[in-house]
Amino acid sequence: MIKWFALPATVCLGLSACGGGGPTTEAIVAGAGQVIGSRAAGTPDPAASYVLVEVDRSIAQSVTRATRDLQARAFHDVGGPERVAIGRGDVVQISIVSSSETGYVDFTTASLSPINQTSLVPQQVGRDGELRVPPLGLVRAAGMTVDEFEQALTEQLQTVLVDPAAIVEIVDRQSAKVAVVGKVEVPGRISIDDANLRLLDMITAAGGPTDRSEDLRVRLSRRGVTRTALLEDVLGAPGLNVYVRPGDVIEVETPENRVTILGAGGRSNETLLLNRPDDTLVDVLGGAGGLANRTADRTGVFLYRDTPAPAMAALGVDARGYPGPTVPTVFRFDLSTPESFFAAKSFEVADGDILYLAASFRDAVEAFSTFVPLPQTYVSDLTISSP
Repeated sequence: MIKWFALPATVCLGLSACGGGGPTTEAIVAGAGQVIGSRAAGTPDPAASYVLVEVDRSIAQSVTRATRDLQARAFHDVGGPERVAIGRGDVVQISIVSSSETGYVDFTTASLSPINQTSLVPQQVGRDGELRVPPLGLVRAAGMTVDEFEQALTEQLQTVLVDPAAIVEIVDRQSAKVAVVGKVEVPGRISIDDANLRLLDMITAAGGPTDRSEDLRVRLSRRGVTRTALLEDVLGAPGLNVYVRPGDVIEVETPENRVTILGAGGRSNETLLLNRPDDTLVDVLGGAGGLANRTADRTGVFLYRDTPAPAMAALGVDARGYPGPTVPTVFRFDLSTPESFFAAKSFEVADGDILYLAASFRDAVEAFSTFVPLPQTYVSDLTISSP
């Protein structure tokens, strides 16, 4: 129960300083629109604009799993290998094979051979999209695949040669490349070919990642749309190893997740920059210096997040009353119980999270009374039991 009483204004101002300011645990719990979790307590406020989730280990794992799954589903479609045509700037090698009943002189062996192969000098496809092919003259190549161009050349050569065949090879493909940057051994632009068709093919062609895959994520930008996935997930899920497209930009990067710490923490009112994709609430609390010894409420560790509606629906939240794709959510951790640390260890934080550490009102009164003497009734008559 809570027994309320009035304090002088100067005392209230002092408590804000001692406890770090901000709402109490009771105020946050009482103001929730929906309360989710096996330890749910209090009466929901239908007019509230957020959902309170009482986090245990199962819920922490569910939220982490749902967040990762949503990120993976939002990645680019795996698609299929795109038709890659010869384009302007490509360097093409053409070989012409023909046969004759009378044979051809093979000067290397000083003998006659029924087959003759002539390799032309590699040429770059010009602005007009054409190549010079003796004895045909200028032949258009741009816009056709290698197979299509070979077939077209063979058909045209049949008018001047006996049983001809054309062999076409792209020596340097400039018109269809993908940029691979960031934490790879050899950043640069890589051509799309039969050996480099997928996302992991391109990362491998760039020398592979320079750090552990568990610590990296992949950002793929395509036609103005950027999607992100954990490199570890890409390695384990074929659906994330998408086929690349000309002009794609692949960035292998270290994540930058910013979590702001407010309230009664050892180092409050700071923003932590986390650089691992699987950092948890325990990592944040450790980086924030833990809870303040005297003023922190162990039952009042709150993480604020705009959570995707599908992730909340997996917890049984009715998200229809919240406009937009996210639900304002407050995740509560009661660190007064030993098992709660397993929940905190299973809960991965995300970029933009706010961690608020509520102050213990009674401890704040006692701490402040060591500096400003208070009537004994103000302290001894205060009884608080957390919901």
